[in-house]
Amino acid sequence: MCKVSENLNIVLIGFMGAGKSTVGRELERLSGLRLIDLDAEIVRLRGRSIPEIFAEEGERVFREYEGKALEALAGCEGVVVATGGGVVGRPENWDAMRKLGPVVYLAASWETLENRLVDSRDRPLANPAAGLERARGLWQSRLPLYAQADITVDTDGEDAPGVARRILRLLAAGGKTLLEKLVVGLAERSYPIWIGAGIFDRLPRALAEVSFPRRVAVVSNPTVLALYGERLTGLLRGEGYAVATISVPDGEEFKNLASLEAIYDALIEQGFDRSCGLIASGGGVIGDMTGFAAATFLRGVPFAQVPTTLLAQVDSSVGGKTAVNHRLGKNLIGAFYQPRHVHIDVETLATLPAREFSAGMAEVIKYGIIRDRDFFTWLDSHREALFRLDSASLIHTVMRSCQIKANVVENDEKEQSLRAILNYGHTFGHAVEALTGYGKFRHGEAVGIGMVVAAMAAQRLRFCSPADVDAIRALISSFNLPVTPPFFPVDEYLRAMGRDKKVRDGVLRLVLNQGVGACFITEVSDPAPLFSAILAPR
Repeated sequence: MCKVSENLNIVLIGFMGAGKSTVGRELERLSGLRLIDLDAEIVRLRGRSIPEIFAEEGERVFREYEGKALEALAGCEGVVVATGGGVVGRPENWDAMRKLGPVVYLAASWETLENRLVDSRDRPLANPAAGLERARGLWQSRLPLYAQADITVDTDGEDAPGVARRILRLLAAGGKTLLEKLVVGLAERSYPIWIGAGIFDRLPRALAEVSFPRRVAVVSNPTVLALYGERLTGLLRGEGYAVATISVPDGEEFKNLASLEAIYDALIEQGFDRSCGLIASGGGVIGDMTGFAAATFLRGVPFAQVPTTLLAQVDSSVGGKTAVNHRLGKNLIGAFYQPRHVHIDVETLATLPAREFSAGMAEVIKYGIIRDRDFFTWLDSHREALFRLDSASLIHTVMRSCQIKANVVENDEKEQSLRAILNYGHTFGHAVEALTGYGKFRHGEAVGIGMVVAAMAAQRLRFCSPADVDAIRALISSFNLPVTPPFFPVDEYLRAMGRDKKVRDGVLRLVLNQGVGACFITEVSDPAPLFSAILAPR
């Protein structure tokens, strides 16, 4: 079926319309590797078209043929394999693909895919006669599977030769590059995330690609403006943007209605209208407040995120949660409102205080605990590289974190069910912040404490082992994060947690880990005994 040529294979995965066959042909042309189109191979072997196989034998039989065709490639070298969109659904296919070589996911937003599929008549699962809603549902359900690829390459806005050249550069660099892109797929609200080192100056180009307004207000704080304000405004003005800056105080204690009103005042006084856009430059506090201001000013204007802290880069800048705090609880006043673009330059972390970097690592560790045990292990083995701010390690850390969060958000944008898992450690962590007045602990520090408490709760309920709790506590502690709750009476913690947004009908809902790498949401009707045991003096 194939012959040995060079000791390299590339396996392309992605949804229908992502361009696997087209990119495969370009890889064949550029690299000398031979293209094997898995669907074409099935047609050759069965003597019938894909629609005919689906119609006469059904999808289950087709998937069996697909698996056998993939298995038949074992031992091949020097090939590019363009797979079918559904090949990722069977674990045995993953084993076969990984034995062949690096698995490359060609990612595309739903808007892009829909445009490519609108005239599809030879794809049984995307027949326009039946509408594309089923296809969109399939795409959303497969996103977590595609995320398991070794390398993800965004294909939006780039032709097949460009994508192929980028794949070859990535492979030559061991899967690392100074610029990565991914797309949060939310139909008409989809948006790109650029992640790289030294890409700050590319912001005007990125904004142009998403047709961002030409009159903008940069919202930041004095610390970030002193570091990046002149550079940022100079870049934008140099590309013809009309730019104003709005400075609000720095710190979680200023994430409130008074600071929000100050943003409104500045916008109104300077005559901003619905044709303007806001750019959040800073950490999570700035991003959350700017996003909420954008969602509510004149009933909504576009905004972009330029996060400069690790916590904001891996968490708050992605997903569209915007809010301010109330004195009785964190993020109780807000809206779901997606940015137009997220621009992450990990080189900004060089100016981040060590304590803030550690606080950001709490959210990173969270993703490993709830979704990816391998990532959890990788963080432990790359701790030294992360502390020395190695660019490749930081890009991988941010990229994997954003991928996990994007996959969850794409399936549950407004936290009706699945998205609540992203709050692992946050229920107790928010209580820590509220009880200590939002000033003693950084958000990530409080989340670190909350994750240890959640793991202890999971152990008591027999969903994880003492060894799992020890591993979680050790990794959190190794990034210089606190792991011991501050002393407050249990009933005060319970009252604070009772104001958590996951409480429904007065019943507390907790996100608990199952070992390391998985989690679930459970209701705790009587949390007092559980937390009394966890918080008992030792």
